[in-house]
Amino acid sequence: MELKDFVKGVIADIVSACEESQSELDARATVNPLNIRNEHDSYREPVPEPTSIDFDVSVSVTTSDADASNGGGKISVASVVSAGVGKGHQHTQSSGDVARVRFSIAVLLPIGDTKAQASVLRHKGS
Repeated sequence: MELKDFVKGVIADIVSACEESQSELDARATVNPLNIRNEHDSYREPVPEPTSIDFDVSVSVTTSDADASNGGGKISVASVVSAGVGKGHQHTQSSGDVARVRFSIAVLLPIGDTKAQASVLRHKGS
């Protein structure tokens, strides 16, 4: 599998999981709620915040005769070391024909049920 297809698939699966979870949970919980606090812990207008999706994969470069004549190749996933949500950084480590690549992609996930969240905020403020 090419790296780009793997990354697209992971992001699409996470977005779909958020949407499906929110639909199944109704108002019992909010998946990916809006952030309502600032650094001083005081109220502010709710705003969406990006989520960092961390990847840690082993990749290999494969070339065909057509790729070699163009000086290119395809980056394929050799194995997944880990993939998760949180803070990360970019790092590459090589070993023979396989390289280990770590990177993060910020994604603005679908916002959860804002009506249910607004109801909770109204009760909290009274």
